[in-house]
Amino acid sequence: MTTTPKIADAPASKAEVPHNSQPFDEWRADLRKEALAKGISAKTFDAAFKGVAPIERIIELDRNQPEFKRTLAQYQASAVSDKRVADGRVRYKQHEKLLSRISKETGVPAEVIVALWGMETNFGGNTGSFNIVNALATLAYDGRRSVYFRGELVNALTMLERGDVALKDFRGSWAGAFGQCQFMPSTYLKHAADGSGDGKKDIWKSLPDVFASAANYLKNSGWKKNQVIAIAVTNPQKTIPVRGAPLVPVTDWTAQGIEALPGEAPLSALGGKVRLVVPEADNPEQAYLVGENYEALLSWNRSNLFALSVAKLAERIAP
Repeated sequence: MTTTPKIADAPASKAEVPHNSQPFDEWRADLRKEALAKGISAKTFDAAFKGVAPIERIIELDRNQPEFKRTLAQYQASAVSDKRVADGRVRYKQHEKLLSRISKETGVPAEVIVALWGMETNFGGNTGSFNIVNALATLAYDGRRSVYFRGELVNALTMLERGDVALKDFRGSWAGAFGQCQFMPSTYLKHAADGSGDGKKDIWKSLPDVFASAANYLKNSGWKKNQVIAIAVTNPQKTIPVRGAPLVPVTDWTAQGIEALPGEAPLSALGGKVRLVVPEADNPEQAYLVGENYEALLSWNRSNLFALSVAKLAERIAP
């Protein structure tokens, strides 16, 4: 389960993380004022924060995310294991009719939806048990990404205020993601979809909603129908791309001698513009050209290891 804040930048050292010297009770009181000003009722806030206090284990997990520590091969050994592939194929066949409908509606391939489901929660088997309000409060109070998590915490309270989820059921990952597709609160509010037609957006128990929400997110993030995600390529000049480099015409790279490895799709399958990804700087011979669909996956989780693993898992699950 990823999930995030879904950021794959190198983690700050303890010395680099600002320490919040404000007592938690004072911080919570300030947050309460902000939440009430944004339409959260006192009843909702007080119920949500009953017994809430910073959880040290969450801070430890935030400093030691697997995307920070592993090579691509190590990451994929578990993320794209033979068992996960086999399980994914079974799930694909079980829900093929539903997946086909959602794929036609959104343009997102069924195998990509199943791969994301498998990567995030092992096909719904591990959605997390942390109290979401407590997890987000811990990370919002912490100094590493307090602004981001404070916003997500207010969004979580908004969900409770609207009745999107009951407080007792609002559980998920240590990073504040929840449901079978592990959405953050802001993601849920923007992209959750009603795939069953019952007027609800239940990404906890309704597979039509889970699949529709995941596909809707990618569609809204710029997913392009009939374009592959990534293609393994040669890197004869051992180029290390600049972080955040824009997409450019594929000819910019082929002019440097880069070409698809044997067995890969033609580079034209990536669409009009691409960029080079080298997941490990000390291993430049392992390189990929990626297109717009890769960028859509990065908006879900800004980790090259995650995006490349989703692509690989989807490829192996596809019939």
